[in-house]
Amino acid sequence: MKKQTLVFDLDYDYTIIGISCHYKDYRLCHFLNKTLRLNLVKKNDHEVTLKNNSEPKYFSFYKYSNNHQELNFYLVANRGEQGFLIPEHKQADYLFIVENIEEDIDHTLNFHSEIKNINGILTAFSIDYETIKNKSNLIFE
Repeated sequence: MKKQTLVFDLDYDYTIIGISCHYKDYRLCHFLNKTLRLNLVKKNDHEVTLKNNSEPKYFSFYKYSNNHQELNFYLVANRGEQGFLIPEHKQADYLFIVENIEEDIDHTLNFHSEIKNINGILTAFSIDYETIKNKSNLIFE
């Protein structure tokens, strides 16, 4: 009997912005909602279980769905009590993710500049999906 292996890559349609700041998650969420005219709402913490660790890790999680434009917006903490969601980007305290966005560079740059202009934000930077080792950590539903 011949052995076959199925290999697939997750479909990528995210814009990911790393945010470094000293704000608590609820305060950052408030400023993002006000600045970007969103309605991010607190959801149950995002749970991640790594292969080498049987204990799940929990990260603060906010979501807003814009059904008219078919976009989903997420704010998830990169730092939790048990470690990092995306360890290769430890400089990011939070990840702001826009799902289903088309490759519209102007729209993405607009997010960057508006987030950077929020008082208390140290920096906001783009994160390339290909540099993330544990891509499955970004599956929210």
